[in-house]
Amino acid sequence: MLRVIVIALGCLAVTHAIDCNHHGVYYQEEASLGVTACACYQCYGGDQCQTLLPNCSLETRVAEAAMFETWFDQVQADLSITIGPDYHLSYLKAPRTFPPNADPSQYDEISLLLNASIHRLHSLVKNVDTTGMTLVLGAGGVQLIDAALYALTQRDNKQTYMHVYTQSPFYPHFEQASGINPLTNFTRVMDGINPSSVIEILTTPNNPDNRAKEPVVKGSSAQITDLVYDWPHYTPTTSARADDLMIFSLSKLSGYAASRLGWAFVRDPDVVATMSKYMFLQSTAPAVESQLRGVKVLNAIADNYHGDMDFFTTTHTLLTERWRRLRSIFSSQKRFELAGEDGGLFMWVQCLHADDQKDCAAPFGTVGITTETGVAYGSDTSHVRICMGHHNSTFELLTARLQQLMTQSSLTAVELRRASTLIPRESHQAPAYVAMTTKLNTHLPKYTYDRHQLHDCEALTVEELHATEAELAAKQSARLQQVYTKVADPRRLAFPPNLERQHALEVAVAATSSESHQTVQSGLCHRIVMQYVHQVPARHLKEMPPLNLPRLPVEDVQRLNPQAIHPTAQAVLDNATQCVKCHIADDSPVVDTMVIQPPAPGQSPPIVPPWPAEFDVRFGLFINTSEQVLRNSSSHMYFSHDFPSMHIQHSQCPKHFLPQIPDIESACNLTFHHDGLWIIWPNEDTNTAQPHCCQVIKANMTANLGLNELGGFDYLGMTNTTDFSGHVVEAEVWTNGPKFPISPGFRIMIDPSSNEDVHYHNGGSFGLEWWLQPRNIATQPVSLFQLPDTPECEAMCQPGTEAILNHLPLPRV
Repeated sequence: MLRVIVIALGCLAVTHAIDCNHHGVYYQEEASLGVTACACYQCYGGDQCQTLLPNCSLETRVAEAAMFETWFDQVQADLSITIGPDYHLSYLKAPRTFPPNADPSQYDEISLLLNASIHRLHSLVKNVDTTGMTLVLGAGGVQLIDAALYALTQRDNKQTYMHVYTQSPFYPHFEQASGINPLTNFTRVMDGINPSSVIEILTTPNNPDNRAKEPVVKGSSAQITDLVYDWPHYTPTTSARADDLMIFSLSKLSGYAASRLGWAFVRDPDVVATMSKYMFLQSTAPAVESQLRGVKVLNAIADNYHGDMDFFTTTHTLLTERWRRLRSIFSSQKRFELAGEDGGLFMWVQCLHADDQKDCAAPFGTVGITTETGVAYGSDTSHVRICMGHHNSTFELLTARLQQLMTQSSLTAVELRRASTLIPRESHQAPAYVAMTTKLNTHLPKYTYDRHQLHDCEALTVEELHATEAELAAKQSARLQQVYTKVADPRRLAFPPNLERQHALEVAVAATSSESHQTVQSGLCHRIVMQYVHQVPARHLKEMPPLNLPRLPVEDVQRLNPQAIHPTAQAVLDNATQCVKCHIADDSPVVDTMVIQPPAPGQSPPIVPPWPAEFDVRFGLFINTSEQVLRNSSSHMYFSHDFPSMHIQHSQCPKHFLPQIPDIESACNLTFHHDGLWIIWPNEDTNTAQPHCCQVIKANMTANLGLNELGGFDYLGMTNTTDFSGHVVEAEVWTNGPKFPISPGFRIMIDPSSNEDVHYHNGGSFGLEWWLQPRNIATQPVSLFQLPDTPECEAMCQPGTEAILNHLPLPRV
C-alpha cells in the first residue's frame, strides 16, 4: 500500500510517498517515533515489504477482517484521528453502560457520541430491537462474553454450579472462558443435565461454519447470543432480534480489530451491573482513543448506508468474489471439502481421505498454511478452520498455496513416483540422439489419450504447436513443478515463464529463415512432448479437448547450417532439450575408451581462440561413483576476466570431489577469486538469510581466471563425443600434460566448427563428466562473484588444510 506522509518542518510541509509494494503499510502515525520501515503483511519482509520470505507459513488461525480496509481507503469520510496532548487526561465519567433512561449529564461527550453511533447503525440495518435494552461497552466481544458468563452465575436464582452449552462446531473461547470461571462447566452434550442449570451460547451466523443457528436448549437458565457476524455483508438481515443478551464487536463488523471495542445489548439491569463491575475490575472501560475511532468508523458506515459507497454492499461483493475463487479451487479435487456455508470469514474444511482425517491440518502445513484443528471447535481431527479475511496480499498467497495443495490432490502415486525419478528406465534410453528420439516416439502412444492425435513434428505449424502448448499450460501441475524444482530437475523448465511473449518471439524468429523455422519447430515439439508427459496430470489430460500432439523430431537439426539459424531460434531448441541427455544410455561413447585419431606426424595443433572476457554457460553434470549418481544435474558457470572470478552453480552438489569439502546434500556454489576457492551452500536455519560458506583452497588462482583455456594442455587428436543434447560431435581432444600436471587425465573436447567446449572429462576416480551448451557471451553481474557477507567465508573448510590442487577436478585448475 502506498501511503503519503506529511512531516512538519517549521512552517514547511514535506510530503513523502512510502511504497510498501502492496504487501504492507507504512503507519505515518509512528513516523515521529523514528519508524522508517513498512509494517509488512504475512510472509513479506524488507523496509518496503519487497521480499517474499522463504519457509514462511501463513497464519490462518486468527479471525481477521482486514480485507475491508479497501472500503475505508476509498470512502469519502473523515477517518483520520488527531489527538492533542490535553485530550481526556482524566477518567471518563461513566464509560461502560447506557440504560434507556440515561442522564446525558452523567456522560462525557465522546461516550454519548459512541452510544448514538451504535444505535443509529442498528436502527438503519434493523438487525436488533433495542427497546428496553441497556448498551454495555467492552474491550471487544471476547471481554463481553467473559463478563456475561460471570454475571449470569451471580443472579439471585443462581445455581452453585452452572453448565455452559453451545452447538458444535463452536468458537473455542466459549469452552476456555467456562473453564476459567469456577462456577461454570462447559459441556458438549446435554444428556442428564437439567436445562435450568444451563447457559446456552448461540452464535449466528456461526463461527466457524457460517451457518444460521437457533437455540436448542428448551428452558435454559439464560442465553448469550453472539451476533458479531450478524451484519448484511455476511448474511441477509431478515428480522430484528430481541434476545436478552446480544453481543457485537467493531472488529468483525469493520476489520478494526486492534482498537478493541465491542458492545452488548442487555435486558436485565442486574446482569448489566455485574458485567460492568466485572469489566471495571479487569480494565475499567474501552480506551477513549478506541471510542473515538469507533464513532468515526460507525458514522462512516452509517453515512454511506444505501449510497453509492454502501459499506455492506461493497464488502459483500468482496466476500462473494473471494468465495467464488475458493469454491473454484476446491472443486478441482475430491480430497478436501468446504463443509460450511459461503459468505463468512472462515473456511470450515473437511478432509475426505482416511489418511488425512487423522490430522487434517498436516496436508495444509506441507504447502505453508497453518490451520486450526477442528478438535478445538468441538469437532474432530478431520476438520480445520482457515481464516480468509486477511489483506489482499495474504489472501493471494493463501489461494496460491491452496491451489498448489489441490493440484497435489489430482496426482496419482505413480505420477509422483515418476516425477521423483531422475534417471529414465533403460527402455526409454538409447545411445545417441536419433536413436533416442526414435525410441521415445514408439512409447508416445502409450501416454496419449484417444482425443489427442499424434503427428510428425514437421507436419505441425508453429502456430498449431503454440495452440497445443497454451492448452497444456492451463492444466500444468504446481505439485509436479515443486518436485522438479526441489532437485533442479530439467523437467522444471518445460514451460517458458511468459508464454504469450515467448510465442510472439518464436513466430518472429521462425520467419527469419527456413533453418530457423525448423529449429523453432523442433524445439517446440520437444517442449510439448515434455509438457504432455511430465507436467500435466493424467486426470486433467483425460478431460482436455482434442489436441494436435507432435512426435519428437527424428532429424538432427544440428546438421543444419548454424550461420543460417537465428540465435534465439537456437536458444528455443537448446532450452527445450535440457533433459534429452537423460535419455542417452550409459553405453554411449566413454571418454577413457573412445577411439582418438591422433594428428599426423608434424601436424601443428589447431588454434583455439581465447575465452571471451565475460560469458556464462549452462552444463549438465554427470557423476557415477559408489557414493553418488547424478544424471544431467543442472549447473551453470559464470566467468569474468575483469573481476576476475569464476562462479559455478550446482543444483546438486558433487560429493567428496575434494577431501576438505563438507558433505552437502543440497545445491552448492563454487566461487574462484585470484586468492582462493570458496564453496557456498544453503543454510537450513530459517532465522538467517545468510548461507553457509567456507574457503576450500587458499592459493594463487590467477591461472584459472585467464583467457587461455588450454595453457598447459596437449592436443591428442580428434574423436567422436556427444554434446549437451546428445548429438554426436567430431571434436578436438586436449588433455593436461607435464606442463600442467593437475588432475591427471582431465580432457577438454572442443567442436572445431564453433570453437565451443562441448564436453569435459575428469580423470582419476571422480567419475565426473560435463556436457556443455554453447556459451552466452554477455556482461556478468558483479554480485554473482561476491562472497556472502558472513564470517564463515573467512574460515577454511578444514582448518590447516593446504591447497590440494592436484585433486581439484575442474577444467584448467
